[in-house]
Amino acid sequence: MNNEYFSHAIPSSIDGNDIPLGMGMAFAQNLSALTVFASMSNEQQNELIKKAHSIDSSEEMEAFVNGISNRGISGITG
Repeated sequence: MNNEYFSHAIPSSIDGNDIPLGMGMAFAQNLSALTVFASMSNEQQNELIKKAHSIDSSEEMEAFVNGISNRGISGITG
């Protein structure tokens, strides 16, 4: 895949909340999760970003991001 696409498709921050590097990398591996994330409101995105900042390993981050695509918006927030 073209890495240039990902640099434009994955935002580096939402309303000033920096997206952790591991989250961005996990999104690059799971476009379904990125699509769900992009369709969320800024409030929902910020909630996920805050949760992602507490994740310590790449395996946990991958599982977290995979969960976004598996559960969709309603399964992640609320």
